[in-house]
Amino acid sequence: MQFSIHHGAEPVASAEYLDMGELTFLPSIPEFDPLEDAPSSIHYLGPVLGNQHVPLPQADRPTPANPVPEVFFYPGRPRDAVGASGQALLNLGLSALRALDVTVTLATGGYDLIVPDYPEGRLEVVPWRVMSADYKPDLILHHGGHGTCLTAISAGIPSAIVPTHAEREYNARNLAALGCGEFVAEDQTDVRHVRRAIESAFENPAYARRCAQWRQTIAARKYEGADLAARIIARTIGGSP
Repeated sequence: MQFSIHHGAEPVASAEYLDMGELTFLPSIPEFDPLEDAPSSIHYLGPVLGNQHVPLPQADRPTPANPVPEVFFYPGRPRDAVGASGQALLNLGLSALRALDVTVTLATGGYDLIVPDYPEGRLEVVPWRVMSADYKPDLILHHGGHGTCLTAISAGIPSAIVPTHAEREYNARNLAALGCGEFVAEDQTDVRHVRRAIESAFENPAYARRCAQWRQTIAARKYEGADLAARIIARTIGGSP
């Protein structure tokens, strides 16, 4: 479908092209953020992640005796454009996790979230935790933010996603299409469906395999992130390559 534009601009094939400039950088991979017939001015930088994310090496951390699965839970900011989404997801997620035989690491992101009572010894609250060779949880439960989705894919960790608005549901659907996890649709956001998404992500070994494959694929491509963007910008404005 083409949109008619009557202000001196050329027609565009879709609304997303309104966000494109002479240079456009996407901090992502084309399979997660696809563009149809992307022009040469589009540059995929690979995942550009915050929180000092460290790519995982091939070897996983040692498995402790009598292991209990660990869920890394990031609900997002307490409030955003759609309201108290992070706090609501925190309450919902812990209610869903309570009946499961798992330990939970809750990352607050440094925000002042109100943490409900939870069984002693099964919940650790941290501002954040870097994914590394020494720390790789079994599952990430999260809100579907772009950076969190790409962190999970890059680290090779399956996700259970409870999107808190439409953009995050788009992210969740793209991640699920890559075979890297489960998500809960907006009209099914309750304790039962969230618990089922978590259980399904654990029970289906294909998710872990697909995530491991994507981790290897992203590492093999050797994306250069912000360094690549800086070189392209410098070359374009006549600076050093």
